[in-house]
Amino acid sequence: MKFNRESKRVRNKEQFDRLITPHINRLYKALCAYTSNATAAEDILQECLISVFENMHTLKEESKAFAWAYRIAINAANDYFKRYPAHLEFKEEALQGGPDGLGVEQRADLVRTLKKLDEDERQIIILRDVLGYSYAEIAEMLKLTSTNVGVRLNRARERLRQLMRQGGYFNGGEEKN
Repeated sequence: MKFNRESKRVRNKEQFDRLITPHINRLYKALCAYTSNATAAEDILQECLISVFENMHTLKEESKAFAWAYRIAINAANDYFKRYPAHLEFKEEALQGGPDGLGVEQRADLVRTLKKLDEDERQIIILRDVLGYSYAEIAEMLKLTSTNVGVRLNRARERLRQLMRQGGYFNGGEEKN
């Protein structure tokens, strides 16, 4: 029995090193954007990587390793915030590398408004507009079709626009009269 357990661990390590290790920085960046808390993101990433390693045998398609690990990371983040709700705080730093051309006040307004979105809406906007993932990548991560990603993203963006209008954050531009 010990031999089987040890050989399984070696296979998991080889698979992990080949399929997951190259994506650790992407997972960390996604968790930072999702949590907006670097310390929480590090803790969650550790939990995620342990879970990924222990469950490598359940990965069905190696080509979808990142999407599979991302799903585990988001589930770990949700579990983390259920245990430590005080750490759930969306901050401006989460948008670093995000929308260009925003001033300090506009960025703060956007962060305040993003906090008002549902978790699913905020997640899809962050994945596409902040982290720059393609519809296909997001579809894999969230187990949706690319079409469904587009629909959800459009709805989330529209809700974000409505909330920004309600908050008085639009000064012309996209606001319709």
